[in-house]
Amino acid sequence: MHILDMQWDKTMLNQVKKTIERFNMLKNGDRVLVAVSGGADSVVLLHVLMEIKDKYSLDIAVVHLNHSMRGEESDRDFVFVKNLAERIGVRFIGKKINVPEIKSEHGGSPQEVARRVRYRFFEDVAREYNADKIATGHTLDDQAETVIMRFIKGTSLRGMSGIPFVRGKFIRPLLNIKREDIESYAKANNIKFVEDSSNISTKYFRNKVRLELLPLLKKYNPKIKEEIARLAESASRDEYYLEKEAEKEYKTAIAGSTIPLSDIKVVFNLEKVKSLHTALTTRIFLKAIEHLKQDLSGIYSYHVEDIIDLIEGSAPQGEINLPMGITVYKEYEKLVFARERIPVPKSFETVLNIPGVTSIDKLKVQIKTSILTVSKSGEFLYDDNNIAYFDYDKLVFPVMARSFRAGDRFTPFGMKGSKKVKDLFIEKKVPFYLRRSTPIIASGDDLIWVAGIRRGDKARVEEGTKKVLKIEIIRTS
Repeated sequence: MHILDMQWDKTMLNQVKKTIERFNMLKNGDRVLVAVSGGADSVVLLHVLMEIKDKYSLDIAVVHLNHSMRGEESDRDFVFVKNLAERIGVRFIGKKINVPEIKSEHGGSPQEVARRVRYRFFEDVAREYNADKIATGHTLDDQAETVIMRFIKGTSLRGMSGIPFVRGKFIRPLLNIKREDIESYAKANNIKFVEDSSNISTKYFRNKVRLELLPLLKKYNPKIKEEIARLAESASRDEYYLEKEAEKEYKTAIAGSTIPLSDIKVVFNLEKVKSLHTALTTRIFLKAIEHLKQDLSGIYSYHVEDIIDLIEGSAPQGEINLPMGITVYKEYEKLVFARERIPVPKSFETVLNIPGVTSIDKLKVQIKTSILTVSKSGEFLYDDNNIAYFDYDKLVFPVMARSFRAGDRFTPFGMKGSKKVKDLFIEKKVPFYLRRSTPIIASGDDLIWVAGIRRGDKARVEEGTKKVLKIEIIRTS
């Protein structure tokens, strides 16, 4: 019997059609890639889409990725799906990769690596073939398992929303259908599929939830899967609204920081963030992480709570490290999400070339010095952040540039008493990680300039000064 002439179960088919219409999954003339693993869910999905192909004038193609994780069984699945596509007359696009090899190079769990690579492959194929939709065979069981797994690990309303029916080009027409109904449907209609032997192994967390925890919960509520799916849909509605509000506040909080958004750093105005309801701050934090890493895997609710504790703490500065190489800093009026930890340079000390240029490569800084002659009174009395003038004849040579040291003191310009450099940093709100990269200019035992922040009173230019040393800080990046 031809595969499209089978007796279709109208009840299930109608349920899938309603899901497609409710979520506007398809429109007339769509090019649809159907992700087919060879298992019951994805094979039935393909048959359902073939059944409604003419209604929507769909251009259907099958995509399959061989992960090389199950040896001959993986190769068997590849051949099965290829033959299936040929039998029903649709294009087959397949690829074989070595997930174990990728895992050994980049780390991560086999399932997470496989998922990342698989979705990247689907998206690449969609771009190449100009596909409008990518259909996957996720079921109500997948939804229930996902929500439970996230709940156990710790999650938020966003996590409780589970798998979305539609996300970008991805559509999931079977997400309201139980796996047992799909398998019954396949059996009743003589639809062949392959079994994945790894699905019965309880060494994987998802399998343990499916094979051990869900049957236990079913004893308390026979419709536990449906109830969890209903919870996910309810959470998804609330999350949608909060996400829209968070997007507005995200843009406002970034705009208020005066530092532009970049691929390696997201900077928020701290006061703006603190003024928001926690329901919104948690979401803008996740948006920042997603912007930097395009992924939230490994981020759980307790990580968000750590960020909230950081911003609500009384200390003006602090930092926490998150998974995936994300560091969050509180720096006085700023909250910074950085993709890589900002390195703190080791201590340094170098003699300045006078006159000339001295490079401090680890700071990406050049210090340029010039010897000038006074031609009129008051000519060199005023400095800016990156330039300072000193009475050449009052200096003790060699003049050094060095890193900040605990206990450093100096006499600020115009003051009589000394002051701790640390207190100056606090007063000027200089972050911890920048203090070691701020050049301190020393003449003998005296500190004469905390470069870029404040100059000292020693060797000041006065009436009667004949020769002036100009020191300029030049940032090379």
